[in-house]
Formats: sequence, structure tokens, C-alpha cells
Amino acid sequence: METRPGERFQGRFRERRHAGQSAPRRLLTSGAGLLLMGAGAVMMVAPGPGVLVFLIGAALVAQDSLSTARALDWSEVRLRGIAGRARAAWRSAPRGVRVSLALALLVLSVAVVLVAYRLFRPG
Repeated sequence: METRPGERFQGRFRERRHAGQSAPRRLLTSGAGLLLMGAGAVMMVAPGPGVLVFLIGAALVAQDSLSTARALDWSEVRLRGIAGRARAAWRSAPRGVRVSLALALLVLSVAVVLVAYRLFRPG
């Protein structure tokens, strides 16, 4: 079933409710989602793909939680709006500005990696 942005997670929640899955399976899914959200939260301060892991966990929890599904749908619509405005600003920016921003992002990324290496290097 194809759903629009802003209704995806709630649609998936309703699909699973009507599918009549067993309580142990729903509990396992929600438990795995909560575990992934916790791991993602830890990875946000430690090196790793924290945001991605957190969002995967939240999507699992949203399958059994209408309030989480609503929150993710609300977030998706807002983030799509922000991304659209950022894309339009990027496209309308002069080439020199885009090159400067890309180089600044590269320098910042290298600095973050170096700091993380110094903080977490073995020995």
C-alpha cells in the first residue's frame, strides 16, 4: 500500500494492527526497536551511525505505537520541507559559494575525524 508523506508510519501501524500479529511478535519488534533507539542514542556521542540506528529503531517501534508513528510522520513532513528549501538555496547559490561551502564541510569532517581518533585511539 503506497502512502503519502505524513501518513506512511501511521499507515504501516494500521496495516500491522489489521494483520493480527501475535503479542510475542509485537513485543519482540517493539523491544528490538527500543534497543536500537538506545544504541543509536549512545552512538550519537560515540563514533558510529547513531542517527541512522536511532531512526531504524523508531520505525520499528512505530509499527506498534500510534503516537510514535504520528511523531515520525510529522517529522518526515517537516524534514522534507527543510530539505526542499535547502536544495533550492543550494541551486540558486553562486558556484563560488557552493565550492566554499563544500570545502568548509570537508575541512570540518576531517577535523571531526581527527578529534575522534585522538579521543578514542587504542593505547
